[in-house]
Amino acid sequence: MLAAACSTIAAMSLGTFLASADPAKKALVWTEDALTYGELDRRTTELAYALLDEGLEPGDRVCMHWWNAVEPVLLSFACFKAGLIVVPVNLRLKASEAAHIFRHSGAKVCFSEPTTAAAKARAVQMSVAIYQLT
Repeated sequence: MLAAACSTIAAMSLGTFLASADPAKKALVWTEDALTYGELDRRTTELAYALLDEGLEPGDRVCMHWWNAVEPVLLSFACFKAGLIVVPVNLRLKASEAAHIFRHSGAKVCFSEPTTAAAKARAVQMSVAIYQLT
């Protein structure tokens, strides 16, 4: 447990260090929008703390079932900062295939792209947490 906590602190410090080097420099660019290193660090740190506040602990697995977008990037960085293990699940899988991964991954929660979350939740017969990252 101590090792996981230390790695979480180190990960958060690394993100802060990268943001402090040039916080105004663009870190992520997609379509017609962008995030600076400072914004990326702030948003992912806030999300990391929110995940931990929800009861997740370093070492817990988190399924991520999302199309290519900025949300899974932010979620991945936040999970790294919180010491969580990301289990990526391809959206192109059939519901039964995704359900198998969800059930056997040991994930405590699954973050799913909003338009497919309900169908996957019925297939898996579990609650699927959907976070809208703004």
